[in-house]
Amino acid sequence: MEKATKNYKISFCTVSMNRLIHLKETLIKNISDNLNYENIEFVILDYNSNDGLYDWAKDNLGEYIEKGIVKYFRTEEPKYFHRSHSRNAAFKLATGDIVCNVDADNFMGVGFAKYINDLFCNEESIVLTGANPTYNETLSVVGRVCVLKDHFKKVRGFDEEMENYGWEDIDFLNRLKKIGLKSKRFQHSKHLNAIEHSNILRFTNEAFSNNVSATYIRYLTPTFSKVLVLLNNNEYILSDIGGLNSKSVNLSKDKEIGTWEDRKNKLNFYDNKKKIKYTLNVGNNSHLKHNQIVYYKIIDKKLLNSLKLLLPSLWNKYKLEINERSAETIVNSIRYGEAVVYEGFSSKIPATRT
Repeated sequence: MEKATKNYKISFCTVSMNRLIHLKETLIKNISDNLNYENIEFVILDYNSNDGLYDWAKDNLGEYIEKGIVKYFRTEEPKYFHRSHSRNAAFKLATGDIVCNVDADNFMGVGFAKYINDLFCNEESIVLTGANPTYNETLSVVGRVCVLKDHFKKVRGFDEEMENYGWEDIDFLNRLKKIGLKSKRFQHSKHLNAIEHSNILRFTNEAFSNNVSATYIRYLTPTFSKVLVLLNNNEYILSDIGGLNSKSVNLSKDKEIGTWEDRKNKLNFYDNKKKIKYTLNVGNNSHLKHNQIVYYKIIDKKLLNSLKLLLPSLWNKYKLEINERSAETIVNSIRYGEAVVYEGFSSKIPATRT
């Protein structure tokens, strides 16, 4: 690697919604491990946490905030965690030449900032990531990505149609490659550590998992099924899923979305023009039936939790494939990452609207 010729300002951006349990272990450790690189800032976006993050940050980050090492922002708007929007908001708040997402459970390792600077000094037109596009590895650091802020702005960030868990980082990487960036992966194991945790924590604050009213499955073949999800807001989502008994689960087509209505012993399903598409009778065991069509209600909690992670990931992957086929690199409107944010701990005047 060539000797560094620049001293880029690097912004490490961490969004937290109720992940203080991890941030307590990682943040100050990450700061101390990288203080030998002076042109650095840690941008913390409190995404409307209710787990004590505000008080903890106020009690523990004051010294770093005074020195300009940490910038603490909070937004009180989000009800649920939106993976892509939150990262876009944090990156827009950053003032560095290089922006780098660091999830709350990630340990950066000693000298990570200098390592990044050396790589960008050697070659600017790159995007650094811990992700493997095939996902054939642990999920610990796949979301960590470092790129010049100008390149982030050029593609308008992470796809905000990918609201829940999965593939938003790979899609971002793909679109950056379309504008000519070369993808490089972190090579040193010391920069690839993270706190292990359950899958439930990956989706527990997201909109989909918090709004599922009931989930049903219709078995068509040993490997192909239809999954019907009823949401609390009376929307439904119907997905055709293949490969359920293999390692490559996928959607055969995009999800169908409409509204549903409980009519005592039957459910009516409507399209976006309020016309009835289906009527399913409610059976004694809560299954839904019409003639030979039967949807069985899923009651196993382990399976339900698996689907709360799997289904949004499949929907995001389907969107990723659409983006891959398109020549466009911009998927968001000009208002991407927009949020009312407050800086620090005393002001009630918004610092900015990202």
